[in-house]
Amino acid sequence: MNYWIQLSIEYANQRSYLDDLFRVYPTIPEGIRDIDSGLWKEIEKAFENHNNTALLENLLQLDLFPIKDSYVAYLKRDRESLKRNPATVARLGGRLYEMGLDEIYSRSSEPKETNRQIGPLFKRWLKKKSLGIEPMKLEDFLNTKGKCNFGSKRCRNDITRIKCNPKNFNRKAYGNVKDLILFYSKSESPTWNDPITPFTEEDIARLFKKIDKDGRKYTTIPLHAPGETVSGRTGQEWQGMKPPKGRHWRSEPEVLEQLDEQGLIEWSATGVPRKKIFADEKEGKKMQDIWEFKDSQYPSYPTEKNLNLLKFIIKASSNEGDLVLDCFCGSGTTLIAAQELNRKWIGIDKSEQAIKVAKKRLSEIPSSLFSRLDYEMLVQK
Repeated sequence: MNYWIQLSIEYANQRSYLDDLFRVYPTIPEGIRDIDSGLWKEIEKAFENHNNTALLENLLQLDLFPIKDSYVAYLKRDRESLKRNPATVARLGGRLYEMGLDEIYSRSSEPKETNRQIGPLFKRWLKKKSLGIEPMKLEDFLNTKGKCNFGSKRCRNDITRIKCNPKNFNRKAYGNVKDLILFYSKSESPTWNDPITPFTEEDIARLFKKIDKDGRKYTTIPLHAPGETVSGRTGQEWQGMKPPKGRHWRSEPEVLEQLDEQGLIEWSATGVPRKKIFADEKEGKKMQDIWEFKDSQYPSYPTEKNLNLLKFIIKASSNEGDLVLDCFCGSGTTLIAAQELNRKWIGIDKSEQAIKVAKKRLSEIPSSLFSRLDYEMLVQK
């Protein structure tokens, strides 16, 4: 293995990376922003009266404008420009009315973001030797013997996996509770069954804040999307209105009418329609790159991995009938996961103890009328 890669791995496992980074680049989010009650009353008044200019004038006085738009900074610098740009004022006003007062207040009072502009300070961070090593020139790295290059285009993710409970080892280092999983693909279009993880109660409370008359939690989204349709169906009038300038309906007017008849469209007090999205109809959320799959505290083999972890990986990157190869199969967890997910598999290992454990675990997989484990063992002499 390349010396610098080995050093990076040791650093990630043993040294105080986050503490070092914090000393160079402190990032502490603050509490929610206070909004002056008098100013908020003026915002409510302008919103209810549909006074776009007054609404924007008051919102621009807040620390945080509730929507991200490239023109907001200009309007903050030159308030008089509100009078000279009626189309921009109408566009921003339309977005604000779609949001509603509750969402405007929520976004305007969000905690201050930590400064994400870490790029310009990265050189200074390296010069302080926070990594414990001197920066290395690219040409020197490329000329280092034993380098490993998988190809950056094939790298999909580096995933942090919480593998165990906190440790209390007696050593001069932090406890190691994580693994680093490198996700590479053989081609530019690999098999990908996008994994979904169920919503937590906190997710539902945060994302689905509204409750209908039947007690179902939901949120709403705009009925239109970016991009103007000149002659298509999604650019036509519906319910006496056309989509905002520069946008089109997400569905044809007939579909929108059906949704409205089914009670799946919510109309605001100002006549803005939004589609209802119910929490109990969503499977969950996209899996991110920090996982928690803890290994057994009493493994049958030293490197035995969590079965659900291997199932999760195999399910995401293969289909039934595909072939799964584990070149260092150890206790056979990958083989068991592949078998239970109806994949073909090949496992390789040179340890007699590992082979013994793997065979035992495979023999314990229950057979059924429609499923029977049958495999061939090849021994190289």
